[in-house]
Amino acid sequence: METTSPPRPATLIRVARVIGGPRAEVYRAWTDPATKPEWWGKTARGKLVLCEMDVRVGGRFRYEMNVPGADAAKVAAGEHIEVSPPQRLVFTWPANVDGSGEGGTAVTIEFVDLRDGTTRGIVTQEGVVDQRIATTYRAAWSNMLQDLAMLFAGPR
Repeated sequence: METTSPPRPATLIRVARVIGGPRAEVYRAWTDPATKPEWWGKTARGKLVLCEMDVRVGGRFRYEMNVPGADAAKVAAGEHIEVSPPQRLVFTWPANVDGSGEGGTAVTIEFVDLRDGTTRGIVTQEGVVDQRIATTYRAAWSNMLQDLAMLFAGPR
């Protein structure tokens, strides 16, 4: 008789940050492939060297980022599942930080209008089963929201 272990429960990752810009502008900064390389990766001192985005349901995206200490560019690719401007995006995301396991997790980004000219950005990632990877992704999404907030912190 063969026994199998039960699947490991997935970790829910959720991070949030107030961003000093109106919701429509914050959403646009996230979804514009020309603007994204200006801010994405700054906290980790990385550089987004490729940003391909087709922001529509079923549309694909691919990011390649050079980060200090990495032998090769980090790649993330996936597909948009829900596109609801300017408040919400849902897309697939690689299950592993090396970019493998494409579509293994789902990420929801919500942009909440705080009605004072600022926006709360909330990132939720579901489906990460490895706790070490979940810790890495939690830090990465937090950094990403910080990067986005820095874009709106300076003179506009």
